[in-house]
Amino acid sequence: MVSYLCEKTGAFGIITTEIQLDPNFYEEAEFRNKVIELISHKAIKLVIDIHGRRADYPYLIEFFINKYFDQKLLTGEMMYNSQMRNQKLLINALKVPGVEVEIRKDGRTWGNENFEIVIGKLEKIINNSPVTPS
Repeated sequence: MVSYLCEKTGAFGIITTEIQLDPNFYEEAEFRNKVIELISHKAIKLVIDIHGRRADYPYLIEFFINKYFDQKLLTGEMMYNSQMRNQKLLINALKVPGVEVEIRKDGRTWGNENFEIVIGKLEKIINNSPVTPS
């Protein structure tokens, strides 16, 4: 999903290559350090952190935003202002707009109708962001 979005929109992306408990949580995690490096060196202006939910979760997609995120990008969506998890606190310290996206399993399954809905919502955020790559 992340690769597809990056290819389609020209956005940067970083993906874990192995299953980990929560690579954003542990300060010494290589993944977390790569995220920090990418944000800093590429002057990233918007972070979309994609997470998975279990198959029987009641909502297809939820958005948890930090205080720097432009809420207008999510008009009409189920959105929560939150102190997003540990990585988000780091993003807050870097003063980068961030949104954590929690997606139910069927919304992450390629070719599924719900996958198309989720991709459409994420593309809208990326393409309507004032920081979309040129």
